[in-house]
Amino acid sequence: MVGERGVRAGRGVCALCALCALCALCALCALLLRASPPPTAHAAPAGGDERTGAQGGAGRQTDERGALAALNPACGALTRVGVRLHLSPREGAPPLPLSAEDTTWLKVQLAEAARLFVPVGVCFEVTALLPRPPRDAEVLTRAHRTALGRADEGGVELARGEIDVFVVSRLGDIDAPGQEIRGVHWRDPRDPKRLRWILLSRISQPLVLAHELGHYFSLPHSTDPMSIMNKAPRALPPVSERGFTQGEYARMRRAWRGMRDLRARQ
Repeated sequence: MVGERGVRAGRGVCALCALCALCALCALCALLLRASPPPTAHAAPAGGDERTGAQGGAGRQTDERGALAALNPACGALTRVGVRLHLSPREGAPPLPLSAEDTTWLKVQLAEAARLFVPVGVCFEVTALLPRPPRDAEVLTRAHRTALGRADEGGVELARGEIDVFVVSRLGDIDAPGQEIRGVHWRDPRDPKRLRWILLSRISQPLVLAHELGHYFSLPHSTDPMSIMNKAPRALPPVSERGFTQGEYARMRRAWRGMRDLRARQ
């Protein structure tokens, strides 16, 4: 019996020690929890945006909005026609962000187009600045011109309801090898009525974009000395006095009504 009581007493002491040890461990855990900072949400790396996975994504968006605002003229009540600019590298430098030279040159091109198309009732608004690879800085062949507007040949998917303009550093004259031209309104042989775009060389004078947009709005070349659709060299009238003729405006307004109806059906 003595042995049994001894065993019982021994068991009781062991149980009490275990309970004390557990209490001490709980107290230590509570102390550690009080000393630790509360859990926080996962933070994105400094200077980046976890949602985009890109460094400074918001900053780039702000830069692009600023570049678009600097390029676009005030449209007022005129109908806005979107223009996507596809930019090749300039003298080996990345096309974006826009260089000061490209910004100044494009602003002049767009301002002249805006001024001359007011009687048509439209205003051209740049909606996107899209980089092109170095191979598109020089476009010298018919095949290369066509490939720009074909996504399956390394080009782009053309935008519905907008005008795609490819800015290049050198645009070859396919009718006179070795020579350069300033711009061209180009059609895809697969669907020449619907698939078309503009190529604009950086050597273009201020009225070249307006001239190519004239082609886009159905105008052919002209022999009228007043018309910017006349590409023959001439001293008179001065360039500052040239524009579209009344007959050309009438034709472009008809073309615009057709394009507007097509856009409404798309």
